[in-house]
Amino acid sequence: HKYYLIPLPFLNYVHREGLYKEFKMYMYLKAISDGHLSKLDKSELAKVLKFSRGATYTTLKSLIQQNWIGYNSKRNLYHIRSLKSMNTICGVQGRTGVWLDMDDFDKIDEFIDSLVVSEIVRRKKVEHWRAQQKGSAVQLQLFFEISVRYFANYTGQSDMTAQRRLK
Repeated sequence: HKYYLIPLPFLNYVHREGLYKEFKMYMYLKAISDGHLSKLDKSELAKVLKFSRGATYTTLKSLIQQNWIGYNSKRNLYHIRSLKSMNTICGVQGRTGVWLDMDDFDKIDEFIDSLVVSEIVRRKKVEHWRAQQKGSAVQLQLFFEISVRYFANYTGQSDMTAQRRLK
């Protein structure tokens, strides 16, 4: 089993910007390397990630442009940036992290979406607790509904995209 501690603000950024493919490729490259890759078989990469060839090239190019991966053309060497540096690279702050089990790699999109929903529920619990503090006794609320509209507003997505992500 390989586990990675991933900064939650970075995952929120991935979700907000819709960088699911980029994140999936980044994590795969991180898992198969020590941070450096001298040879990258793009057709094998496409097969493992279940991307088309075009999506593989586009995603790899995007990772390099966003500086998640460095590329030295003289040495044909890829440098996979550390997870610790991703908050800085993406311009987000926060130290909370979540563990990703690479055995669940095929469900990485659902992993990200579930974390966003968990964050919304956590915020709703805090709001509920604060509202109850103003009254008398705190009543425990176990379930918090999350509407598609609320999820869409929280994530900055359209209602249709939010509905698709929540399925």
